[in-house]
Amino acid sequence: MGKYTECLLRKIGRIKNLINIYKILKKEGKFKVVHSHISYYSGFVNMLAFFAGVKIRITHSHTTNDMKKKTIIRKCYNTFCKILIKLFSNVKIACGKKAGEYLYGNSKYIIINNGIDLKKYINVSKEQIEKLKEELKINEKELIIGHVGRFEKVKNHEYFIELAKKIKMRDIPFKIVLVGNGSQYEIIKDKILKEKLEKYFILTGTRSDINIFMKMFDVFIMPSLYEGFPLVVVEALAGDNICYLSDNISNETNIIDNRVHFFNIKDDINKLIDNILIDLSKKENIEIYKIIKKKGYSISDTTKRIEKIYLN
Repeated sequence: MGKYTECLLRKIGRIKNLINIYKILKKEGKFKVVHSHISYYSGFVNMLAFFAGVKIRITHSHTTNDMKKKTIIRKCYNTFCKILIKLFSNVKIACGKKAGEYLYGNSKYIIINNGIDLKKYINVSKEQIEKLKEELKINEKELIIGHVGRFEKVKNHEYFIELAKKIKMRDIPFKIVLVGNGSQYEIIKDKILKEKLEKYFILTGTRSDINIFMKMFDVFIMPSLYEGFPLVVVEALAGDNICYLSDNISNETNIIDNRVHFFNIKDDINKLIDNILIDLSKKENIEIYKIIKKKGYSISDTTKRIEKIYLN
């Protein structure tokens, strides 16, 4: 059994947060591994882990940008944290090459793919998909455009509002399904209502049945302002979706030919709609699960690699 200890940075501030982390590492047991996923802040975490006597100290990079204003103070902070990571992290992991270069520069690091549980997607039945469509009141003639992600500025949910306006003008029956929650949820909801587009949108909030949603979507769109290697793309591919990703997202996500396409969020949206309709019309059946597993994105394989690091 595991133990969960919450240490909230935003509520208590950095200094108290760091003091609490050190107390946890020092007093609550002899930890063998610290695995930190919090970008630059990992430098502080692994410094504390070093002084607490933790032998294996891992920094794990998942992104290519922190969306913070590049002030002199921020640049100094990032530089200092990189030094801490170099000094105190004895294992450096990245979800992809760009994420690794972003946090580690020329330092050596290991790439471990983000993995998913393929069984969850293989075992989704047609009955489950139909039941979900019935719950969401989606009819068979509607094009289902899907997105799963936090409602934060970086995810660029406003793009879907502009997309809906353009599709509506073409008189194509459609639904845009946005799964997730976050600080921008009510803001986006209000903008949809203001534009009188509510009949075209379904905002589900947080859901636990993402595998069924992915199998229900016709296409998956991710118009992010930046990303490293988002695991949700692999999930969308496991759902047999054609994925349309902003070119701000790492091209390392292009793991299946003709299933991942990149677009510029500043381009005419009609161009994206044209491409979606063309690609759907010529979509072929392929052995999705075999390809994902072969490319190294099965969670059973990625966990074995991380387990080896923990045990060594």
